Amino acid sequence: MEKKKGFSLLKFLIVLICLVLIAFSVAVNVLFKGGATPKILDNYIYIVKESDNISTWLDTGAAVIAPDAKNISIAKGDIVLCHPADAPDQLLPRCIYNIEIDDGGISTFTTSDAAQIPSEQTITKDKIVAVCTGHTISAELGKAISFVQTMPGLVSLLIIPCILLLILLIAKIISSKADDEIVPDEDYDFYEYDG
Repeated sequence: MEKKKGFSLLKFLIVLICLVLIAFSVAVNVLFKGGATPKILDNYIYIVKESDNISTWLDTGAAVIAPDAKNISIAKGDIVLCHPADAPDQLLPRCIYNIEIDDGGISTFTTSDAAQIPSEQTITKDKIVAVCTGHTISAELGKAISFVQTMPGLVSLLIIPCILLLILLIAKIISSKADDEIVPDEDYDFYEYDG
């Protein structure tokens, strides 16, 4: 007596969704760990913070997907991701307030925040990492990334799918062991009588 093992589309979809949620959660938490700005396919993804003081140009919490600034010309008024002179260790969004070109042809950029007060020190093009002006800004992606990094996000997108996959695995192991025990002895003849 053999039990026919069928392919369950529902189980497959549940496993696939769980794996996608787990992969997304792990990727976001690794890439954006500690407020980092990852570079993915030559684009930087930056989550705008309230402390950036740039809310008149970029919505707080939005994700800015900005291309690398190496081969892009920068104009006065552009919003850029840069290492400003007042915080050289941080990557922050700033507005290009002024551009000056010296006798050697080297451009220096004066940056400002939303208050439009220019910084006292200038930066060079190598300190400008990405150009935000004219590129994708997504409030939904920013909210999703921020949610994944919270405790409810970790529970709903990482822990619950892991538990669900574990339950499905245990159920599969139990059902396969139960199927092995049901196999009848082939020498047994129901109508055989030893009398």
